[in-house]
Amino acid sequence: MQATSRAVDTTVFVGPSTYYTATGTLGANTVLRLRGRTMSGDWLLGCCINDNQNYWVRPAYVTITGNPNPPGFPANVDTSQPQWDPNNPRWLPVFPQDPALAPRPIPTAPPFGDYPLARYDRGNTGRVPALPRPPLQSSWGGLSQAAQVFVSPLAVSGPNVVSSSQDGQIYSFNRDSGTQRWRFNL
Repeated sequence: MQATSRAVDTTVFVGPSTYYTATGTLGANTVLRLRGRTMSGDWLLGCCINDNQNYWVRPAYVTITGNPNPPGFPANVDTSQPQWDPNNPRWLPVFPQDPALAPRPIPTAPPFGDYPLARYDRGNTGRVPALPRPPLQSSWGGLSQAAQVFVSPLAVSGPNVVSSSQDGQIYSFNRDSGTQRWRFNL
């Protein structure tokens, strides 16, 4: 299946994850030959760079266009429907991961009480067990301040609470004491 890269310096990998070694970069509008995909379709297998080496790239970084109907394509179907579009990557065969590569890390559920993303927790509910009841009292004190108001949702992971402020900084605070651990200027 033919495609072109969308972005300048699109990084491609030896396996279907950023966990694997980067094998090179593709310039904008580089013509690609796609040979397969992962079962979920979140990675596409391309060929060939660096002495005919296969590589994996995310579908978000490629534009698939100009392909004829693939083998086994049914006759008399409406190709304006997404499932019958000959440029749909679902027509690519599923390629297994190279067994010589280390397996991808297995995702684990966030620990109880952690909120690594906004409105996301172990049960994917984003809910706390119970709302705090008045009188409310800050256990952090005055050490957990920024130059301007916080504008992003909090991410809570282990001993860290991370958020960004209107002052253009990302802050990390200690979950228990509220002391600033670090900040990063955006």
